[in-house]
Amino acid sequence: MKGVYPADEIAQLKGVVVTADFPLTVPGLSAQRHLLVLRPDDVQDTNSEGA
Repeated sequence: MKGVYPADEIAQLKGVVVTADFPLTVPGLSAQRHLLVLRPDDVQDTNSEGA
């Protein structure tokens, strides 16, 4: 989980791919939060097969 969308951090990642990004709402917190789902970049994303 990250705060503001970490575009700079993601650009520097080696060996992984962001497969999903979920903006989160945390009750009582006005700050941004994001849940990122990562996978190794040498593994095929099974969710995109047959699309």
